[in-house]
Amino acid sequence: MIEIKEWTKYKKLEFKDQKLGNIDLSLLDSIDNNFFDFDTELVFENCEIKLFNAVCICLEKSITFINCRIDELYCHATYFCGGFNMKNTIISKHSTFDCGGHNIAPNEFKIDNCVFNGYCDFFDVYFDGKVKITDNFFNRGTNLEMYLASPYGIKEGMPLILENNKGNLNQVAE
Repeated sequence: MIEIKEWTKYKKLEFKDQKLGNIDLSLLDSIDNNFFDFDTELVFENCEIKLFNAVCICLEKSITFINCRIDELYCHATYFCGGFNMKNTIISKHSTFDCGGHNIAPNEFKIDNCVFNGYCDFFDVYFDGKVKITDNFFNRGTNLEMYLASPYGIKEGMPLILENNKGNLNQVAE
């Protein structure tokens, strides 16, 4: 595997059928502690990831998780400018998508057919493009509906599709 400090040298990185420990994109900006732009598309398919951490970072290209198992997902003040796609993925523990503007139109933020076994936090989110969150199980709850309720959470006129999600969708953070 390529060391994470080298990831910025690539336009796209794809990981398939790998066990990946901790992925901490925030380490890429440890030199000056400023908000950081990361311009590499990342695709994880059939991977096991212990921790995916992206704090105070602007992800210029899309981030995709397909058929993955992730222990913890921590995206605080993370901007998925290039879009976010998570499909058929299981998050074992806590996950957070709080305090960020999670996409820029026309890029989409999509979570489909995923299982969140820990609490999933969407506190203080804002989406500037299409959001599609469908067919998910939030076993310990989420505050998704309360933070995407109009007029908060999503830019006016942007499509918002929240369908067939199970669990308490209006639960206050644990």
